[in-house]
Amino acid sequence: MTEDLRQRAGLIRARGAIDRGIARIIGRPAHMGHSGEFIAAQGFDIALETAANHRGVDGRFQPGPLAGRTVNVRFRTGNDGLLDIHAAALPDVFLVLAGPHVGAVSTRGGVSRIAVAGAFVF
Repeated sequence: MTEDLRQRAGLIRARGAIDRGIARIIGRPAHMGHSGEFIAAQGFDIALETAANHRGVDGRFQPGPLAGRTVNVRFRTGNDGLLDIHAAALPDVFLVLAGPHVGAVSTRGGVSRIAVAGAFVF
């Protein structure tokens, strides 16, 4: 085994431990989408659906002017100005948590940081 492969294997093991810790906190696998839903639920008082596979709807807003409205949460590491929408399953509201603005550049050699630079409601 080469040293590069050994280092990568060690990083993958460490990432697995981190993902298991995140999964224990959020109660779902540590995917970006599930993590974003958890963050949105905490920050915007959203009651998440009990099943993560509810088509088009991640939860419902609890108090305030959007109370009871269905919401689909999108968590993006960068803000590229794009939002994919599936017309067959539309919620009342889209909540997009986006990282810093990114231009139309190659991602080669880059790192996807997990950061929320803005929240957008549509």
